[in-house]
Amino acid sequence: MNNRIKLEIILSVLLAGMIGLAYFVTTSKDRTHPVITFTEDPVYYEGDGNDVLLTGVQASDDIDGDVTASVVVDHIVESADGASITVYYAAKDNSNNVVKSSRVVVVHKAETPPVAPAPQLPEQNPDEE
Repeated sequence: MNNRIKLEIILSVLLAGMIGLAYFVTTSKDRTHPVITFTEDPVYYEGDGNDVLLTGVQASDDIDGDVTASVVVDHIVESADGASITVYYAAKDNSNNVVKSSRVVVVHKAETPPVAPAPQLPEQNPDEE
């Protein structure tokens, strides 16, 4: 066998090995994003923080399982009449696959608590001291 044929066989084997390795690397990587689900609607009042908006939001991934801790409020868009907001959420898995989802949340007007009257102090007569 001459050297050229040997070289062609070696290069063919190396190329086949590299193709197999590339296939393994690209197919074994987690490329599936998590899924965000909404299990309950929050009771949201004007001025509440984002923590209230995370009520009832869960995220799970087919490889990593529960990734709810990664859920964040991405941004909020208020409706024209102010009666609701659209909340956009994002979540990611351990391979940094990101998913975004949204829901509409009703905005309740903040109730102003009644102001208690100032306590009345008994009047003191300076002559009694």
